[in-house]
Amino acid sequence: MKYLYLQSFNDFSCSGSDCPFTCCGNGWKIYIDKKTDDFYKTVTGKLGERLEAGIKREDGKTYYIFTEDDKCPFLNESGLCDIQLDLGEEHLCDTCRLYPRYSFDSGDIRFGGVSISCPEVSKYFLTHKESLLIDFGEDDVDIPDEKNTDWELFNSAIGVFSSAVDIAQNRNLSIKERIALLTILINSFQTNIDEGVETKPIIDLFSDEKSYGRILDQTGIYVKDYDSKLEYFTEITGYFQLIEDYEKMLPELPGIITFFSNPANTRLSSQQLIDAFAWIDADENALWLEQIVVYTIFRYFMQGFDKKRFYDMLMTAIILVLYVIVTLLSFYRIQNKEEAPFEYRMLLVSHISRFIEHDIHARDNALEYFKKQGLCDLSYVLKLIS
Repeated sequence: MKYLYLQSFNDFSCSGSDCPFTCCGNGWKIYIDKKTDDFYKTVTGKLGERLEAGIKREDGKTYYIFTEDDKCPFLNESGLCDIQLDLGEEHLCDTCRLYPRYSFDSGDIRFGGVSISCPEVSKYFLTHKESLLIDFGEDDVDIPDEKNTDWELFNSAIGVFSSAVDIAQNRNLSIKERIALLTILINSFQTNIDEGVETKPIIDLFSDEKSYGRILDQTGIYVKDYDSKLEYFTEITGYFQLIEDYEKMLPELPGIITFFSNPANTRLSSQQLIDAFAWIDADENALWLEQIVVYTIFRYFMQGFDKKRFYDMLMTAIILVLYVIVTLLSFYRIQNKEEAPFEYRMLLVSHISRFIEHDIHARDNALEYFKKQGLCDLSYVLKLIS
């Protein structure tokens, strides 16, 4: 099997008790694998009693019973794990031992990295200046379901994946030009797959920088479409309010919603919108936006291979992650008349990631909703990118 790891996989170091958004709570279940659970059943003494009282086993799943303040019962007052302190890291469940690392298999490649749902990882991607590297490795491990793999499609998809990363890291282009190009590339690739048309010409076209100017001139992204940005803001705030405990998952939202629910704050001037969205084109923001784009392409695109849903996976990255971040930060600026401080931005990235990346059901429901609203249509996405 081959391995691709997005840079920072080996650089991660947990901030422990200093973490502002601990993974030991805050609205998600921590599932315990069978091997670890079997070991916990053998632990005696006070810790054994705590394990028995703090674990629930139902419907074939085992997880910790969180406290009233939504924390793991083994998270102590110092913000450290009593299980790790008493039994050692090797006896943590797989979830706790591996997080924020993730991996998934596609074809004969295992993709791996660390999730921006962890604030320490979010901080890394928001501050890293150099282009992210993708490390390659290979071993003799058998490939799962090799005989059932459509290798022609897989190789084409890897070609598109490689082109998309190259485009995202092409600093000769503005960040909105890069996002527009890779969106058109993957939309065209998806269309050709759906229609049974050869995909190589698409890959060749987007591998040639000389074609970029002609493609971009047809997108309309050089004229800001504020109506689409306002519509998107209304849709995402409306959608998240329908979700139970949305305030806990996205604590940045309630204040923004309250502010813009006041009729006095709903009549936005052209200058307010211009100032709010101008920051996306600023050089100092292009760097961290690039890193988030590369991260989301790496995290999502090849997950679309099995069901041939490449464009849907891109929309997960663009519509559910990247532009939720961009839009909420832009409206924060309108609300507060200044750009959001770094820690706010870092935690917003982590909150959105935790909602989207760690609950597939919630992610798919959100994507289907936005698709039905037309927010994933290429024409609309290009207006949003403008």
